[in-house]
Amino acid sequence: MMKSLASYAMRGPLQAILAVAGLAIASLLFFPLSWPLSYLSGGLVALVGLTQASRESMLIVLGATAALAVLALLIGSPHFAVGYALVVWLPAWLVAQWLRQRESLSQTLLLCGLVGLVGISIMFPLLGDPARWWGEYFNQQVIPALEQAGIEIQDEVALRAMLEQSARLMTGAMFTSLVLSAIIGLLVGRNWQARLFASAAPGEFHQLRLGTLAAGVSLAIVALAQFVGGLAGQWLVNAATVALGVFLFQGLAVGHALARRSQNAKIWLVVLYIVLFFTLPYGALAIAMLGILDNWIELRRRFPGAAG
Repeated sequence: MMKSLASYAMRGPLQAILAVAGLAIASLLFFPLSWPLSYLSGGLVALVGLTQASRESMLIVLGATAALAVLALLIGSPHFAVGYALVVWLPAWLVAQWLRQRESLSQTLLLCGLVGLVGISIMFPLLGDPARWWGEYFNQQVIPALEQAGIEIQDEVALRAMLEQSARLMTGAMFTSLVLSAIIGLLVGRNWQARLFASAAPGEFHQLRLGTLAAGVSLAIVALAQFVGGLAGQWLVNAATVALGVFLFQGLAVGHALARRSQNAKIWLVVLYIVLFFTLPYGALAIAMLGILDNWIELRRRFPGAAG
């Protein structure tokens, strides 16, 4: 079904616009599936970015934004379309352009991580103390909005304490979500490209390795975040979320490569993602750490036939 959708989007600009915008609209209508559908929409943007010239693929993104804006205007939120395009479609399009030019998946993921770290670094001088800024935002905007919506808060003290803890991580969480959205969209688009055109490198994702330099820097950030306090410690904690978010994909690549040794590879992968989902965030942290350590222990080379 997904391959048919991608094939439909490749028939022409109008079909691509309808498919991209249609998935975005579906992500609004079917709330439980909002994230998966938005990733698929970003995947279609990445697909057209990987297979078509920059100008043509950007016109498709603009056309989908216009189509979504018309619907958003009907429900009184015309700014939503622009926000969706900036958060979901533009990052997927940009990383697709980079991958199309460089043909290196590892470099593309490292670029995503670097952009995330730069974004966090810019936010700190802009906000002064991001944790305090987010805390004030929660207290002045979020809690009053919940009360106005008629949502009963059982334990406001506990809620405020939870939001105060979350405030320290919000800057990193925001950029990590953007990085994850871009990378997932890219991987979905790359998968469709390989299925439709057989133009992607065979086993590209299974062979993903981000390198010992990036792994060492990420490991140092994660370690220092446990001991350093103040604003520097806050930056390290937020930077660690981005670094771990990127290396999560190398960890998953190891899982995919090792699963291919089994005749029941699909079953093992289903189990992997079910366990990952139900153990969040600890399962994701463990897989990300595996991805970091894999740059030295090279698990895929230790098991014949695991890579490729």
